[in-house]
Amino acid sequence: MAKRASLPFKGTIPISQSFGARPEVYAKYGLNGHDGDDFLMPEGTPLYAPFGGKVIKHGNDTGGWGIYLQIWDSTQSLLVNITHCSALMAITGAQVGHGQKIAVSGNTGFSEAPHVHVAAADTDSAGNRINTGNGFKGWYSIFNSSKIELV
Repeated sequence: MAKRASLPFKGTIPISQSFGARPEVYAKYGLNGHDGDDFLMPEGTPLYAPFGGKVIKHGNDTGGWGIYLQIWDSTQSLLVNITHCSALMAITGAQVGHGQKIAVSGNTGFSEAPHVHVAAADTDSAGNRINTGNGFKGWYSIFNSSKIELV
């Protein structure tokens, strides 16, 4: 059965870069291509928890993700990475409810325009990514319908 999540924003937002795109750019990160889906949106757009869970990591990766957070649902063993934010409303250790405001979009890290980067990963029972040898360090597209049902 597919895991269930929603996109972390409201409305229809265009994709500016799809999962797996531009492998020549992402090789320097040890990836076979772009490790998520990018959604072009104005800086400061509210971002929401894609499901109820726990923020297990946040930080500022200046050369890559910029300001980011990772939300984990232990019941589904599902992790979602949300990056390039300008501010976070939830940090490591916070329990968040589905649809709760967790961040605002930005243009931080390795970013060419304001957007949000979203990726998903399966985890073990401790929240560690599994399948890390998939060429994308365990990440996959939030649109992977064999893994996630978008609600």
